[in-house]
Amino acid sequence: MAVHIEDVHRGTLRLTSTRSPCFQQRERVKRHQSKYAHQIYMKKTSTTFLLLSAISLISAGFAMKATAETSLDSADNKFVTHAALSGKAEVQISELGVKKSESVEVKAIAEEMVKAHTAVNGQISDLAKNKGLTLSTAGDPAADKVVAELETNNTGKAFDKAYLMQLQKSHKACVAAFKEASEDAKDVDVKAWATTTLPALQAHLDHIDRAIAAL
Repeated sequence: MAVHIEDVHRGTLRLTSTRSPCFQQRERVKRHQSKYAHQIYMKKTSTTFLLLSAISLISAGFAMKATAETSLDSADNKFVTHAALSGKAEVQISELGVKKSESVEVKAIAEEMVKAHTAVNGQISDLAKNKGLTLSTAGDPAADKVVAELETNNTGKAFDKAYLMQLQKSHKACVAAFKEASEDAKDVDVKAWATTTLPALQAHLDHIDRAIAAL
C-alpha cells in the first residue's frame, strides 16, 4: 500500500491510500471466481431439484399403478374374471345355437344370447380395465368341449334340448354369482354393475325355463 500526503486541512493530515495494480488484479480474480462458484452452485442446486422432482413423479406413477393393479380384493377379482370367461362361453355356445337350431324360437333365443352377452362382455372389459385387471384373451376349454359335443352328437330337437339345458345350467350359475356380488362385492363399481346386470340374467333364465317346458 502506498501512502501520499495530499494536503493539510485545518491542522489534520489527510491521507489517501491506493492499492498496487497486482493487488487490484488479485481482487478482480477473486470476485470472478466467487461469481463463477455461485453460478456452479445454483446450477447444481437446480439440477438436483429437477432430479428429485422427476424421481417423485416416477414414484407417484408406480404407486398409482400398484394401487390400480390391487384395487380389487380377491373375491371381486375372481367374480369379474369368472364373469368374463362365462360371458365368452355364452356367446360361443349360442353362436352354435344360431347356426344349428331348426327351431324358430330356439334360434331366436340363441340370437338374443349372442347379442346380450356380447354387450355384457364389453361392459366387463371396461370394468376390468378401469380396475387395472388384465383379462385373459384365451377362451374357456370347458366351453370348447361343450360346443364340440353339441355340434357332433346332437341334431334337430335333441340339439335344441341339449343347447337349452346347457344355457339353463350356465345361467343358473351366473344368476347365483351376480346375486352374491350384488350383495357382497367390496368394490362399489363391481357391486353396482352386478346389481344392474342381474335382472337381465334372471330374465334370460326365465325365458330359457319356459322354452324347455315347451319342448
